[in-house]
Amino acid sequence: MNKYIEFYEKQDRENVYSAGMNPKEHKFNNVLTSVTKILNTNNPKVLEIGAGNGRFQDVFKDYTGIDVTENSRKYFHKKYAVIEDGKPYLFKDEEFDLVFTNAVFEHIPDINTALKEMIRVTKKKGGNCV
Repeated sequence: MNKYIEFYEKQDRENVYSAGMNPKEHKFNNVLTSVTKILNTNNPKVLEIGAGNGRFQDVFKDYTGIDVTENSRKYFHKKYAVIEDGKPYLFKDEEFDLVFTNAVFEHIPDINTALKEMIRVTKKKGGNCV
C-alpha cells in the first residue's frame, strides 16, 4: 500500500479528520442546496469527489460518493466507490448533473487527471461542477 492511501486508511473520519456527520451543520451545505435550485432537474444525479464520511449523501436522492480508501465504505448507505489516484473514474462520459468536492483538491496528488475526470463525467448541457 502506498503512503498516500496508508495515511487515509488511518484517519478517524467520524471524530477528527472529517468531524461531524450532519450536513446542515456544515457551511458547504448552503452552497449545495443553492446549486440544486439552478439545475435543470428535480432529481439531479450527483457525484461527490473525496466523499470522506458521507456527510452530504442525504442532501441528494441520487448520490454517489468516491474516495481513495475502502475504510470509508462503512459510512455510506448510498452508492460508494473506491478510486485510484491518477486513474479514470469508473463512470460514463456525461453521467452526472452535478459533480462536487469540498476541501479535497489539496489532497489529490494528480490534480490534473482528477479535474479532467470531473469534467468528463459531468453533463455538458446543463451540467455543473462545484
